[in-house]
Amino acid sequence: MLYSVVFIIKQKKMNFKQHINIESVTIEDFINSQNEINVTELKNDSFSTYDFEFTSGSTNNQFPQKGITEVKTRKYSSTKFEGGILLEIKKLANIMDVVTFKRKKNINDNWRGYYLVKYTDVTFLFELDSVQLGNIKMILCPESSSKDGSKEWVYKACFLLNPDDAIIRIENT
Repeated sequence: MLYSVVFIIKQKKMNFKQHINIESVTIEDFINSQNEINVTELKNDSFSTYDFEFTSGSTNNQFPQKGITEVKTRKYSSTKFEGGILLEIKKLANIMDVVTFKRKKNINDNWRGYYLVKYTDVTFLFELDSVQLGNIKMILCPESSSKDGSKEWVYKACFLLNPDDAIIRIENT
């Protein structure tokens, strides 16, 4: 865990506008690479619970797949963290709460939660309903990756997802 703490501390702070712009590029790059996925609502403009909603016509179900997606853009390689792909439990819970609400609102809609994370070497999309979560790890992280001037570091409860559980993997060039 000490190794993980050291590399996180080296991350450069950015203000909220810079954070939003980077996340928007990640979303745009991903959507442009996937012919069957269409953004239906972009939320990446404030401290929202998730970053975008999408529909996908490539599923075999008569109802299109609908997704609630959290997005992260990392400035390091996907192999930097020993043990997997970092996902905060709070982010997972927020996404799944929205998915549960959407499912209850219309039982005919096929909603699922997703996590899109772009590293310098690869971009992953995880379907959160189907990943193995494993053990909870307390990891020292910035209080917020999108705050102006914050130097606060806190331990956050996280999972490390197995990269092999990703439903989409895009090699970044």
